Amino acid sequence: MALTWFGKRFLALTCILAFSFLLFKDLTLAAAAFIMAILLGIEWINLKFKRLDVKLERNNIALKMVAGEIKEVKVGFSSKLKLRFQSPFNWCLISQSNSHKGILTFNFSPKLAGEYFSDRLIIVCLGKLGLIEAYQEYPFQIEVKVYPRVLMAIVKAIEFLIKAGLKGVGEQPIEARGKGLEYAETREYLPGDSLRYIDYKATAKLGKLMVKEFYAEAGLMAHLIYDVRAMGPISKDELASAFLNAALSLAISGTPFGL
Repeated sequence: MALTWFGKRFLALTCILAFSFLLFKDLTLAAAAFIMAILLGIEWINLKFKRLDVKLERNNIALKMVAGEIKEVKVGFSSKLKLRFQSPFNWCLISQSNSHKGILTFNFSPKLAGEYFSDRLIIVCLGKLGLIEAYQEYPFQIEVKVYPRVLMAIVKAIEFLIKAGLKGVGEQPIEARGKGLEYAETREYLPGDSLRYIDYKATAKLGKLMVKEFYAEAGLMAHLIYDVRAMGPISKDELASAFLNAALSLAISGTPFGL
């Protein structure tokens, strides 16, 4: 058990009144200090021997999530005491609509992948005067399996590759003609064409000057850079997911890019 914020100030005032009585010998101060001490004692005894009477609609929560995702679970509860619930995980907040009866709202927002398990909730029971609060454990199972962010990006990439089929992804030929290595066609010579591209076989066969044309080589439009110096597992997961999602977006849009 522990004193609340109000309880600490109540105790401090009790001590001040008791000390003032010793200085001024005023019975009124003594009576006030005595009554306040009695109230603190009664509050402590009530909480010490009070049976925790609380009922929850369910006694377990099981979730599968992706790191960074937010999920909300509502659980009804009822109690004859003033209660406040605390989560065993710092990434799970519990809010309630009423201190006696209402809805518990569990807000799950894990940042790191892993498997998390707890078999109890911490219940804070407040005294009637709000001077003292007692901490008790309530059997309640929470099991959360959290997958890394990059896993979802990998799944999307696999789906994209499956849909692409035999066509695949990567370098695709373009229609623009110009300097390059990939042959496009042979056409008749025009003034200004370079003599180095003369197609001698076609020229001999057709009896007129013919030149070869090639597909122009296109430069990369974007470069993706992955910084392997990311600090901590959360940052690495976030950066890997962002990197793969960016690459996937460029591939879907058909934008050439390099790594």
